[in-house]
Amino acid sequence: AAARALETSLAFASETFQIRFAFLPQGHDPDSLVRQRGKEAVEETARSALALSEFLMQHAAENQDLRLAEGR
Repeated sequence: AAARALETSLAFASETFQIRFAFLPQGHDPDSLVRQRGKEAVEETARSALALSEFLMQHAAENQDLRLAEGR
């Protein structure tokens, strides 16, 4: 789902429009999260959102052995 969101959002990226990625706990959507854990949980999720560059680095590093030159 995050990869699809990345593809869609790249068209909107610019110097004045920042893209960030927020990941909800497994099994939750925004409504279930606020109902079960309160608005503070949603706010914390938003505060911990990754910048586009951070997300791209994490996504690129998935399934790579960063100890090896080939993985870096």
